Amino acid sequence: MQKNIIIFKLFTCSFNKIWIFFINKHQITLNITNFALVGMGGVIAGMLHAPLTGIFLIAEITNGYSLMVPMMIVSAMSYAINRTFFKDSIYTKAVSEKGVRVTHNKDVSILNMINLNKLIETNFSTVRSDQTLRDLLPIISSSRRNIYPVVDENGNFKGHVLFDSIRKIIFDPEQYDTTIEDIMFFPDYLITTEDSVEEIVKKFERSGNYNIAIVEGKKYLGYISRALMFTTYQATLKEISDD
Repeated sequence: MQKNIIIFKLFTCSFNKIWIFFINKHQITLNITNFALVGMGGVIAGMLHAPLTGIFLIAEITNGYSLMVPMMIVSAMSYAINRTFFKDSIYTKAVSEKGVRVTHNKDVSILNMINLNKLIETNFSTVRSDQTLRDLLPIISSSRRNIYPVVDENGNFKGHVLFDSIRKIIFDPEQYDTTIEDIMFFPDYLITTEDSVEEIVKKFERSGNYNIAIVEGKKYLGYISRALMFTTYQATLKEISDD
């Protein structure tokens, strides 16, 4: 950000010097009032990232559209330069600095307001890959979940076992010595703590899964469910609407 500010100042100073040199050389007489109004429109367009707002606001204030062409040129230039160096407008800058990414897409903006930590569900019973199906059976009987994450001795995520994949063998005593490593699998999609909520939604769409494991590095943290994300989205949307 500091680098962008320095580049922006150098650019504007250079442009002003060239413009002043051109005016002095050709001894052009300028209407100071018109320049002030056009400059106001340019400032509004750049600061708000809203070029049309700057154009029509000044036109309404002056009760005329005689400056429409220069206003359009200046507002477009101001908007383009500010968007190049500063991604946020004066309204969204403070929010962006708090870690909330504001976009023109309402759905995406709401998703970015959701706290990722509030989506993590940890009530899953873990198993180790060196354990057997016999060890897993008591966990299945006491668990309300149908996913059993597999971790190593350091808590690193190694994969998971789905109840549907072992449904046919859990009632066969001859299979009870089968190791977890033989019946587990590593999922195609994982969520990391660096993912935005928008990226997490895309992973749900691509995978079609209802639950996806979340890790920090390799460390297992829990799961995020599609249902909880949708519920949280609705709650956030209602909160914004009430405000």
